[in-house]
Amino acid sequence: GVGLGWALCAKYTAAAPGIGIFGWHLVKCGRRPARELAMLGWMALGCGLAVAPFLVNGWLFTRNPVYPLYFGGLHWSEENTRLLTLFGCVGYDFSLGDPPSIARSAFRLMTEEQPLFLLSLPLIAVMRGRWLTPFVVAWLGALAAWSVGVPCLRLMMPMFPAMSLVAAVAMAPAWTSPAPRRRLTRMATAAILALGLIETIGATDSNHRGFNAAMGLEASEHYLGRILTTYDEATRVVNRTVPVHERLLVIGDARGYRFRPLAYNRDIEDTPVVLDLARGARDSHGIRVAFRQMGVRWVLLNFVTSEYLSAFTNQVFQWRPLELQRSREFWALWTSIVWHSPRADGNNGGFVLYRIGAQPGPGQAILPYLPGAEGVGIRGPGESPQAHLARLAMVDRMAPGITFLDARAASSALAAGQPGEALRLASRGLHSGYVESHVLHGERGLALGQLHRWREAARAFAAAEALHPEETRYHVLRLSAERYARGPSDR
Repeated sequence: GVGLGWALCAKYTAAAPGIGIFGWHLVKCGRRPARELAMLGWMALGCGLAVAPFLVNGWLFTRNPVYPLYFGGLHWSEENTRLLTLFGCVGYDFSLGDPPSIARSAFRLMTEEQPLFLLSLPLIAVMRGRWLTPFVVAWLGALAAWSVGVPCLRLMMPMFPAMSLVAAVAMAPAWTSPAPRRRLTRMATAAILALGLIETIGATDSNHRGFNAAMGLEASEHYLGRILTTYDEATRVVNRTVPVHERLLVIGDARGYRFRPLAYNRDIEDTPVVLDLARGARDSHGIRVAFRQMGVRWVLLNFVTSEYLSAFTNQVFQWRPLELQRSREFWALWTSIVWHSPRADGNNGGFVLYRIGAQPGPGQAILPYLPGAEGVGIRGPGESPQAHLARLAMVDRMAPGITFLDARAASSALAAGQPGEALRLASRGLHSGYVESHVLHGERGLALGQLHRWREAARAFAAAEALHPEETRYHVLRLSAERYARGPSDR
């Protein structure tokens, strides 16, 4: 019972094996009700005493002992509950209605997580003893509960120690048996552990090639710079720029490690911070006051992952016109850009570091980004280019001159056959500090091509190619525009 309570402090899903264990003792109440009920009482008492500090702490800080389940709590609304229902475990590992997914997950569980359990399965099958039946019943019940509720292997971690225990009990007699069987058991154990190690290293090394770093053959700083790319660069800049005693708000990125200053962020189910502040403030000064109350003077935006995550959260967290207006005024008057990534990265994103001033500035006519509102520019499912363009035009009236949104609107204008509007939108923020300005030059080139202004289109594609030479399409488009500019004989 105490162990179950401690496990609940680490993960709510640890309740699943507890349900199975309690259920087994209830089944046995028919024969020895007094003894079984006493056992249940002692287990419940031990569990309650062990988990009580965690529950009290949750109630004191969130007004919900099992935050955020069932009772909501501070900063938790129906929107958060809805999003948690939709994306509570991003990337489910298996589904009861999909047998191949169950087979794949079982293979991963046995090979990557529990290779010794895989080896001991034949011995477990022939084991005898009264202890085995309640164990199997309890864990089958836990597995069923997990499968229906949260079918993710990472949430089944409370099951791993128990599986290891069963494997040890099953293999202990063979480990100390006479010589031939003992030798075979030990050789098989060494082999399965070696194979499990090789499989695990191969699975984890296939993407990031971290084995050399783990063995000391590659410097850790070089390794982290290679796999974290723009994030590694952002952490170095923050650690050099932001005083260690100050606080940093991270928008659009769930990672907070490697920062020396205290870094705040929110999970995908949480209401975005900037949207939360814009909803609760009357004007841009109210947002500034809220940041001061939080003790935050620095903001780090990952504009790539912020837009990516918004594709999931847009259907729940939606910006209203006045909220966009307040937010735009705040970022224009109260903030300044200290640094931004030279180039965005498809894996780790692109970053912009803002400093919040003590006094309002003169204001900025053009902003490269509107932090936290990147999802506004996403074209929704079934939304036509014309409808998307019209919606962003309404957004522009409340929050004008956001280059990030202009780039998305320009793409829809090209698809809608409005090259003049696309050219205007793509040209407006060329010098705003927008990191992916090669996209703007590329859109300008496409718009100029539709307007048959080929020489200007070639220059626009050349500018995009110079900024982002890895994108071969700019080179091809530049050559095509140059051929059209020379005349029909060269086409």
